[in-house]
Amino acid sequence: MASKIVANVLKSGRIAHAYLLRGPSASIKEALAFEFAAGLLCDHPAPDGSACGTCYSCKEVAKRAHPDLYVIQKEGSAIRIKRSHEVLREALSRPFHSRRKVFILQDAEEMTDEASNALLKLVEEPPSYVVFILTTGNASKIPETIISRCQVIPCRQLPAPHEDREALMERGKEAERLLREILESSPVEEAVKYAKTEPAERLNLVSLLETAVYQRIGRRVESGFDRDWSADEDTKGDYRALTALVRAKDRLSGNVNAFLTFSILFMELNRSFRLVDIKGKTT
Repeated sequence: MASKIVANVLKSGRIAHAYLLRGPSASIKEALAFEFAAGLLCDHPAPDGSACGTCYSCKEVAKRAHPDLYVIQKEGSAIRIKRSHEVLREALSRPFHSRRKVFILQDAEEMTDEASNALLKLVEEPPSYVVFILTTGNASKIPETIISRCQVIPCRQLPAPHEDREALMERGKEAERLLREILESSPVEEAVKYAKTEPAERLNLVSLLETAVYQRIGRRVESGFDRDWSADEDTKGDYRALTALVRAKDRLSGNVNAFLTFSILFMELNRSFRLVDIKGKTT
């Protein structure tokens, strides 16, 4: 699904200045970042905007050696202010070969506060030729001010080898039923109900709700959703829901009061979604 979102972005030609690929470690986000970069830098893109795979730029991106591609990784345990200064210096110089400069910032949650503040200044008003692609496995550690300036692309957990298609489909149906139940019921009553479950069940509940939201986004992508999806009201609702789910998972993992956590989460889900969407009248 994330690959299709990227493909639709490239096809539309409406390229934002910053993207955040969010997903667990066992997801495609790192590989997808370079696939996205290849499409942005390709010398002879296909009619659908995808990278040709054979030009100079595509070959250099594959080797991680393109002169307009910059990959920022953590040094030791963090991404420090020095790297942000390097990014600023490079961003202010024009592209060497392609129309754009692409900066891939891996494990963006590992930025120090100083590095985050420096990056924010650049993300707020980047040069027109600059595109940032951030990857993260823990979006809750990235300042909201940075996330709000990115188009978020969710990358789902890769299925384990033993998970067959039938089991995944059943989990998807269970996730839809759960989301519908939450939206059709009182947030407080549902919070009372699920706060009484075991800790592992609470986290599984949040994971199921995440699955339901991913499926909503996936349905729109499958239907040819190639407009500026970051400005779409339904997608904004999905993003708000994903953010609330990330926060709820962090709170539950940190043993914050389960009733309070679920009350806040379920009220946010109700604000984010219109019930008509869940009943399938819109995609």
